[in-house]
Amino acid sequence: MSVASKASNVLLAKCRAKFGRRLTHSDIEALCSCRSVQETAAYLKANTRYCTVLETVDPNAMNRLSLENAVRRMMYDEFSALCRYELSVGDWFSDYILMNGEIRQIMSYLWLLSAGHPEDFILSLPGFFLQHADFDIARLASCRNYGEFLAVMRPSRFGRILRTFTPLDGEPLDCAVIEHALYNLMYKTIFDIIEKHYSGSAREELLDILNAQLELRNFSSIYRMKKYYAADNDSIRAMLLGSPDSHESRLLRRLISAGSSDEALRIFLERSRLGRKMGNVSECAGVEFAAHEIMLSKAAHMLRFSIHPSSVLLSYIIFAETEVQDIITISEAVHYGMPPEEIMKIIAIDSLK
Repeated sequence: MSVASKASNVLLAKCRAKFGRRLTHSDIEALCSCRSVQETAAYLKANTRYCTVLETVDPNAMNRLSLENAVRRMMYDEFSALCRYELSVGDWFSDYILMNGEIRQIMSYLWLLSAGHPEDFILSLPGFFLQHADFDIARLASCRNYGEFLAVMRPSRFGRILRTFTPLDGEPLDCAVIEHALYNLMYKTIFDIIEKHYSGSAREELLDILNAQLELRNFSSIYRMKKYYAADNDSIRAMLLGSPDSHESRLLRRLISAGSSDEALRIFLERSRLGRKMGNVSECAGVEFAAHEIMLSKAAHMLRFSIHPSSVLLSYIIFAETEVQDIITISEAVHYGMPPEEIMKIIAIDSLK
């Protein structure tokens, strides 16, 4: 067996083993029943795989932010280790993990800069990301304005895009538009990688996952902009992810021209293959929660049955990001005294069987 084959097998096994150690229904029930963030951290430390990142931490000293940073750090550490196997196989899909991490750090900094507190930026990526990132992430911590930030970003693949969003004196940063542009670049990069380096069923699986992700994100964006901002059609089109050609699909055109968010939801449920899997969209959880459930179901299927390392890696990323977000959601809901039965309704990973 070649070194590449062995690395592929190890990557498949590690992703599936980590997925097998996910939070159970009883874990989620126990976490939702906690009476404080500290109690939530103590349960995670004593009963789940998150014990590794909480091993040296006193749960009684934790707040929501420190718990969030801890579980996100563990997630990125896992991604770093899995990236190494991906690189050793000679595949190219680790770029997805790297760009995702880079964009998260960029936007974390920019939201703080927009709020006037750039000094609060905390680097939360492990060494692997720092070594392979397209820019010096650590330098962001010393930037105090957009000009200094742009000087760090200028040589990177994000530099040209970020330069176009330089605010005029006295004008605020449009962080939502910047984030949209960065993710558009990420998807273009990843689709180009798939087109160049993958074929057969491996290519089909990756495209299936990413196209589903794009469709659900675009629908959620359309629904949200209609429901909460009464946005016009041109504003909605400007915030869609993917290529301009993909925005001209019959389904997207109908969603954009829908007279209300309720009409857009009805069209999606009736006309989209993914929408028909949503079933009843509860008022409590909403369409984004339903979209997370669909992606989780797709990711779980790939994790269990795919033979392609990149498909399994991408699926594990989708699962891990959702589990971490659910832990953060639980800690916030517990902090604000939300009843356990109501918290359970907004935890996506509890839908996995």
